[in-house]
Amino acid sequence: MNSYRQGDLDGLCGLYSVINASRLVVGKMRLPKSSELFHSCIRKIESKCSLPEVVCYGFGQNIMIALLRDVIMPVLPIRYSRPFCRAKDIPIDEYWTACKNFLDGAQNRAVILSYYTNWDYYLGHWTVVSGASEKRMVLFDSWNRKILVRRHCTTAQYSAEHSTFIVPTPTFFISHR
Repeated sequence: MNSYRQGDLDGLCGLYSVINASRLVVGKMRLPKSSELFHSCIRKIESKCSLPEVVCYGFGQNIMIALLRDVIMPVLPIRYSRPFCRAKDIPIDEYWTACKNFLDGAQNRAVILSYYTNWDYYLGHWTVVSGASEKRMVLFDSWNRKILVRRHCTTAQYSAEHSTFIVPTPTFFISHR
């Protein structure tokens, strides 16, 4: 029997993604500042929806936008864009290349993305990408996942070979202002 980890019983990966991406972009952020942002984000979530529902099941892109726009951006020098917010049917190659190009050669950048796996298809997971190559994305993840391997990812349909479904629409490119 293994112990439970953050994310096994809660849906707070999106909140951790906001804080972790902010840390990557602005540099060192000590625990008191991170904790203050965490609490501010919790208050924002609570003002928009049911906190118990979010804790149990997570949240979508509208809450992510509210956290970035209303909580993080007023106190930290970051900005975000949503390059796929209106896109339909983005092939994984196009998606992967856009993320890699955004992160390539630039410091103080991160990508927040959402994915599902075919073994855990009922709950999605928000994560932070800190770097990318043609074959892998390096993660700064609250659930200790270290990489996404390109050959296992899809933006179309699960298969035995493509067990990780990345959802392009709620992808956020985060950079320093």
